Amino acid sequence: MAAQRIPAVLAAVQIMKDEGVDLVFGCPGAALLPLYAAMEEAAGPVHEFTHGTFTHGT
Repeated sequence: MAAQRIPAVLAAVQIMKDEGVDLVFGCPGAALLPLYAAMEEAAGPVHEFTHGTFTHGT
């Protein structure tokens, strides 16, 4: 059976889902927009915008 070829961003989202990632933190930029679009399309991890800090539980 031949390996299935998929875009790198979809592979990254699938790996995150396989590893149980459900929340991704970061500062969005033009280079990451395809990844965020793939996460939304695949119902993958949710992106949480951070402004340089992360406060757990608030």
